[in-house]
Amino acid sequence: MKIEKLLKNKFLYYAALGLAALNVLGYVTQGSMPCILAFGVTYYCAHSYTKNRTLDIFAGLFVANILFGCGRVKE
Repeated sequence: MKIEKLLKNKFLYYAALGLAALNVLGYVTQGSMPCILAFGVTYYCAHSYTKNRTLDIFAGLFVANILFGCGRVKE
């Protein structure tokens, strides 16, 4: 029950929104369209199932950065 209350917290939502904005801005500066698309598609799919924006943003960030590998630094 505490997790549901935490996910509905507006401050956590604003923090997730800021983190998502920084990530998307980073993808744009790198010119990485697949990363932007992975984030957007995952956000849309998660929003279709959960209707919780905070959880949707975290799902998009997880798929784009961890599973898709967009957060890697390339030398």
